[in-house]
Amino acid sequence: MHRTKLRKFVKLPWHWMVEVFECWWRICLIPLRILAESLLYFSSFPDALLPSETNKAYSPTARGDPKSALKDSVHFWWASSATSAVMQRKFAKQILQPVVVETYSKVVLGRDISDAFPSHTPLLGARILEVQCGAGFLTELLMEAGAEVTGIDTDASVILAARAHWQKRKGISGRPTYLNMSARVLLEQRVDSYDVVVVTEPLDQLKNWKDQLPVCAKLVRQGGALIVTSANRTPAGLIWNIVGLEQVLGCVSGRKAKRFRNFVKEKEVMAVFRETQLIPTMFSGIVPFGLRRQTIKWHQTVYHGTGFLVVAKSPEFY
Repeated sequence: MHRTKLRKFVKLPWHWMVEVFECWWRICLIPLRILAESLLYFSSFPDALLPSETNKAYSPTARGDPKSALKDSVHFWWASSATSAVMQRKFAKQILQPVVVETYSKVVLGRDISDAFPSHTPLLGARILEVQCGAGFLTELLMEAGAEVTGIDTDASVILAARAHWQKRKGISGRPTYLNMSARVLLEQRVDSYDVVVVTEPLDQLKNWKDQLPVCAKLVRQGGALIVTSANRTPAGLIWNIVGLEQVLGCVSGRKAKRFRNFVKEKEVMAVFRETQLIPTMFSGIVPFGLRRQTIKWHQTVYHGTGFLVVAKSPEFY
């Protein structure tokens, strides 16, 4: 009996053993991580000097062969098992895409869109702007749902990867509009307004979000909606997002490391909405849950202590 158990243990895949060792090592570092986050929270150390996750290795200008670099970039975001890319793909499919569909039907149109359009194109006719669209995970889902989508990002490498992936899958016809610019530059260059504006990157990872959010609000048409998400600056947010996801499971969400002091409280977002005359219409918690990196799923919950999602409507003036 004992020999049988020993044989089963020996036959365990080696990558399971490596994963257990990595998890144990990260758990040992939890006290140091909490101490570091606490010191950063009460200090004025600039984020620019902190280590962060970047895409320089996949930038077409980082290598001698731009085509090879672009191919690697597309593979990293769309085909690899890199945790950051997988987490963003899941977040777009499991949280953002259903919320955009619900927002357009209930908040913007004020009706059940399933009664007016086929279920496979619930966003038919919608004009959507995606701010910090990344490699186009949400963009492609919205396009397939019938929307007309413009995606903007300040990172040129991910914009190139997003364009290349769409062209590889669908060709050049009916493609989304990808622009390498910020929301402020878009506002200065165009007078377009959108039915729904989605800030894809969480506010806690967005530089100067208090300055950028009013700009995004100006890009929403009258009667349109703005969607934002963020990790919550609470003890639960620290334990769940940094200790649980990053230290225990080794997940890194977004293109830079999470910092507790950058987490956002709901009242801070509500204050910006009041200044821009946006009316919050939907408020829910968001939480990723899973015992392993490969099995993590995002969920909407009534508890928003770890993270939250807010939908705000632009008032209609007659």
